[in-house]
Amino acid sequence: MDRLEQLVRSVNPVAKEESPPPLAFFDTLNEPAVERISAPRTSVLPNTGPSRARRSWFAIAAAATVLVIGVALGVIFSQATLPPLPPPATQPSSPTAPATDSQAQQYTTYTTRSGLFSFKLPKGFTVKETPSLAGSQASGGNAVEVAIYAANGIQLGYLTERVSGDGASGPAPQQQVLDQQKTPNMMYNAGSTVGYYLSYNVYSGFTEVTMRLEDRSKGNYGIAPSQFDVSGNLKSSFAVNVTNILGEGAGLVELKAWQQTAQYMALKTMLTSLTRH
Repeated sequence: MDRLEQLVRSVNPVAKEESPPPLAFFDTLNEPAVERISAPRTSVLPNTGPSRARRSWFAIAAAATVLVIGVALGVIFSQATLPPLPPPATQPSSPTAPATDSQAQQYTTYTTRSGLFSFKLPKGFTVKETPSLAGSQASGGNAVEVAIYAANGIQLGYLTERVSGDGASGPAPQQQVLDQQKTPNMMYNAGSTVGYYLSYNVYSGFTEVTMRLEDRSKGNYGIAPSQFDVSGNLKSSFAVNVTNILGEGAGLVELKAWQQTAQYMALKTMLTSLTRH
């Protein structure tokens, strides 16, 4: 120690350093061993890297797979426990109904110029009304002829108004009535028996199909007359010319087949709708 250091120490004395006493041999044996294990460093930042995103997608996919498998198993078990459905009931097919009047045609109402008669005119039909000079001279009145034409221009029906009866008579035919119907609008008096008739008539040497209104109370004619009373001695008639539809010599088979058509239903409606005012 040099002199300067001795001088400093004399002014500022330094405490004497004492070393710890040595441990006894047995004390070192009884002291628990301390292991210093360095803990891994943990980051305080949240883990938002790609590895976490992949783990999220894997979790969603796994959950979806479990859900699909569960639904499929549920359906399988439910189908296994439910009884089988019965076969669908089948309805028998109904045969095609024949044409009816309401389905076949539409109509307008035609009233004669005199106002004596009216009837339903099938759609597309036309009417031509002309005075009958011969009928007027014979009856002394205002006889009228009403011609009824189909849409193709062929005359299918006629109505005569206020003519004198011709008094025709002849042998009674072998008559087969195929269709008939009452005409309530022609019951204009207590003794009226006018009705609708479709007949197949067999005379000696020829046949005739008649489709018309008839008054069958007139037995003095010998045949079912096509004329009926209007007022006093004046007569009228209302008929369809079947020959202009089926031709000459139509047989029963052809006639019965025609009865199932819309044309027949329309013409029948026209005849049975005749109303006397």
